[in-house]
Amino acid sequence: MNLITKIEHALKGTNDAKFPILVTHLLQMEGYNFISAPGTVTGKEKNKKGSPDSFFEYIDGYLFVEYTTKERVGKSRSFMDKLLSNIDHCFNEKATKIPKNKVRKIILACNENINTAEDLLLKTKIAEHNRVTKFEIYSIQKFSFKQVN
Repeated sequence: MNLITKIEHALKGTNDAKFPILVTHLLQMEGYNFISAPGTVTGKEKNKKGSPDSFFEYIDGYLFVEYTTKERVGKSRSFMDKLLSNIDHCFNEKATKIPKNKVRKIILACNENINTAEDLLLKTKIAEHNRVTKFEIYSIQKFSFKQVN
């Protein structure tokens, strides 16, 4: 088994409590300035409801990150519904207490692959909320390649 396959296999086995810790650490290493993770319980490997799951300083505003380890099951739309719902959470001013125009970037982190149609759907959903918000998907493949570089 090559290194990329090993990384993907390990990420598939990462539970929903460890996955946000791993991604947050990676983003911090990439130079993003971490502020807080309302979606995790401090001092424990445990999640809680929080919107967004974590956030960072980003260009006169914020980078919001949402994590999911939800698996894609056959032709079910539940995986994509989860990602679309995560986008809505990022722009829910009542929950985040942040104006939509201060959400400068959203990263959706998942341990699945995304196809081109799904990527376009996610970008379109974000543009419906705020046309200038940048978007990045951290899919399982992106993680494995980042670790190899």
